[in-house]
Amino acid sequence: TRTCVNTTSQCNPAYADDYTRKCVIAVDCPFGTYANPVNYQCVTYCPSGRYGHPTTRVCETGCVTPYFADPGVNLCVNDCVTVGLYSDASSSRTCVPECNNLTGLTPWADDSTRRCVSDCNNTMSKYLADNTTWKCVFDCPLTHVADFTTSAPKCVITCPSGWF
Repeated sequence: TRTCVNTTSQCNPAYADDYTRKCVIAVDCPFGTYANPVNYQCVTYCPSGRYGHPTTRVCETGCVTPYFADPGVNLCVNDCVTVGLYSDASSSRTCVPECNNLTGLTPWADDSTRRCVSDCNNTMSKYLADNTTWKCVFDCPLTHVADFTTSAPKCVITCPSGWF
């Protein structure tokens, strides 16, 4: 005889699979779903502040290397999929709308990779760090000049001493 099961109290620590009507371990949640430890159910979308991990198949509170937490889709992803977000390894491996330009180790937003980077020139030759937009650019704003005198080229207001 099949019995009614309260998913929160009777499946815990397993997860309710609505398709099979059984309590299952996280990796046995149906394909495309994740084990939600908040309500002990297999869910298609993880709740806000949790991210579906591709390996554990659990809605985690954060993502570990090599993944980034993308709040637009609530998934742990290799690269941010939400438009306008950048993968930032120095911001708890999350996807952010702008890079941590004043205090982080990766202040520059690279639109070609959609990642926050420490040096724009590592991505593409002749890429410049523009601190007016905190982005990697090919052309400096009209008020700045390209300074290629260092290994980390950038846009500056005036050239270094001895250069013009």
